[in-house]
Amino acid sequence: MERELKNGQHVVYVDEWRKAHHAVVTCVWPRMCGHHEASNTATDGCNLVYVTSDVTKKDPYGLQIERATSVVHLSMQPALGRAWCLPEEWTGEVVLTAK
Repeated sequence: MERELKNGQHVVYVDEWRKAHHAVVTCVWPRMCGHHEASNTATDGCNLVYVTSDVTKKDPYGLQIERATSVVHLSMQPALGRAWCLPEEWTGEVVLTAK
């Protein structure tokens, strides 16, 4: 069963150091960013926002937010970083697999 990725949806973002963060989708591309039609599935790319894990990045509101753009689904990312997945897909680790 295919699921649709939507703005405001909770996802798990794996950063370039393979650290996982809870994140919120801000744009599903290309269809929601003003570009051509896409597949409309849960493996679309997206832009997202997450709370930094760097405790030195604080402001009067608390820890700062960070943004990631052009983030692909974990299954589509051979480098296994700067990728997203649905919370139910997250196993707690990035698994290296041969393709």
